[in-house]
Amino acid sequence: MKNKKGFTLVELLAVIIILGILSGIGIVAVGKIINNSKKQYYKTLKSTIKNAAASYFADHRALLPTEKNESNSVTVDDLIYFKYLKDNIQNTSKEDCNKEESKVVVTRLSLDNYKYEVILKCPNVANDLINSE
Repeated sequence: MKNKKGFTLVELLAVIIILGILSGIGIVAVGKIINNSKKQYYKTLKSTIKNAAASYFADHRALLPTEKNESNSVTVDDLIYFKYLKDNIQNTSKEDCNKEESKVVVTRLSLDNYKYEVILKCPNVANDLINSE
């Protein structure tokens, strides 16, 4: 009887199968992490834009709606132009949002109560990423 060193074909196949299963689980987990981080990015971006718009309208009170349920808006491009936002808020990848079409709509709800709604126009990004709350 010879003393053979090495692995059998069955042992190698078992290791390959186990590695395949583990990598499949890892790919799914990494995909979820990436998706969640993108959602958090757009949530934070919307919050930053909303705060900038609130500052803009606080400084330009004449632009606020005067009647209940009346609305007015400001584009993200204007917020950047008037230095309420930095121009580097946009993603540097293909997922850039259109600064001229993205805007904040402010609606007067009552005497001193306003609602700010950020509308991002990002053509290469799924709406569920942008609109997740």
